[in-house]
Amino acid sequence: MCGRFTLHLPAELIADIFRVPFLADFVPRFNVAPFQSHPVVRQTIEGHQIVLMKWGLIPHWAQDSRLGYSMKTPGQRRSM
Repeated sequence: MCGRFTLHLPAELIADIFRVPFLADFVPRFNVAPFQSHPVVRQTIEGHQIVLMKWGLIPHWAQDSRLGYSMKTPGQRRSM
C-alpha cells in the first residue's frame, strides 16, 4: 500500500487550531508510512479529540489485521 504523508506543524499549533489538549510527546514527522501510529484529530459529540491511530487500511471483512500489510493499491502490479 502506498500513501505516505507529512505532518510538520508544531503540536502547539495543532492543539490551538482544533482546541484539543496539547500533546507534549508529539514530534513532527516528515514521512509517516502505512501502519505507523500517528496522532489524529477527530470530531465527537463533545467536540474535537486527539487520539493515536495507525495510518493504513484494514478492510472491515478482514479476519486478521495483518491482511492490511499485503494489500495492494489499485494499479500496482505484482512482479512475476
